[in-house]
Order: sequence, then structure tokens, then C-alpha cells
Amino acid sequence: MTPLQAGKARLLDGVESEASLVTPGDSSSVLDFVTSFGSHYVSSYVTGNSLYQVFVYSRQIYRRIKERLKSEGVASLASAELASYFSPWYAEHTGKILSASGNATVEAWAARQLKLRFFLFSFPSLIQLHGDAALLRTLDGLLEDEAVLQLELRTLAPAFADEPRRQWFNEVLDNQLKLWEANM
Repeated sequence: MTPLQAGKARLLDGVESEASLVTPGDSSSVLDFVTSFGSHYVSSYVTGNSLYQVFVYSRQIYRRIKERLKSEGVASLASAELASYFSPWYAEHTGKILSASGNATVEAWAARQLKLRFFLFSFPSLIQLHGDAALLRTLDGLLEDEAVLQLELRTLAPAFADEPRRQWFNEVLDNQLKLWEANM
């Protein structure tokens, strides 16, 4: 589908004639259509970049931190307490700081600038950004629109003008997606 005007789309040549070959009760006709044209189209997308870090906690520690944040909120925590929750003293694993796009320059900057230091020991922590306007401004200057952060997909069901064909397409597609999820 290609944009025709705001909020509307038109079918590419050949799609309408192929859609008419979908036969209610014949799953393979839907699968043939999907093989040729797909099942969804991108309705909208958001690009950008972001940093993320993975922390792995034991269940007991995770519950304790969750309850503390739920009852008190992040704003009520002292910086030292917040930093300790996202440290190797609480987390079983503290991951690297990575960018959604895999931008090596941003990741190298984060590895150098976003470290918490305790005596001779240091570790990467996104918590360093918390409340530090200068670091946030620098990071903002480094991040670019390099990654797709959000996709809104829509089904190709509107390609089927005939209601029974549309319903059959939706039913087969729904069943295929459920099977795919179950087998993951």
C-alpha cells in the first residue's frame, strides 16, 4: 500500500486481483497472498535512538526494590540509595550501556562518562544521567535518528473488498500468529 493522501492508502497494482483469488475455506490461498504481499503494512513509525542497560536481580532483591519504589517513588530516594539499587551490590548482573542503534561512538562515550566509582572499583551506570543536565545535553547532541523505536503495523485486510474474503483472511492470519507465538 502507498499513501494516496492523508489518512488514506491505495493498493499497488496487482494486489487487488491477487486478493480476489483468496477463497474462504482455503487456508493456502491466504498463505499464498501473504507470501506475495505480506500480512501487514507500516502505518507509522518513530525513529530516534536511546540508551539502555540490563540489570539482573534475584527475585527477593527485585521485590524489595519494586516495593520501595512503589511506596516511596524515585523522587524520594537519595542519590546514593538510587545508585546502590542499580549497582553490583544489589544486581547479580550489571550490563553494559548500549544504544538502540548500536552506534559505537555513543556507546564509547557512555562507557567513559557514565561510570559510578567506589574507591578502586567502577561500573557503568545510566543512573549517572539522573539529575545531571550537562551529561544529558551532551548525550542529546550525540543521539541521532538512527534506529526505528516504534512501528505501527496495520493488517492488509482492507485490501479485501469482499467481506467473506476479509473475514477469512483475518481468521487465517490470526490462527497463524497464534501458532507462531505458541511455537516461540
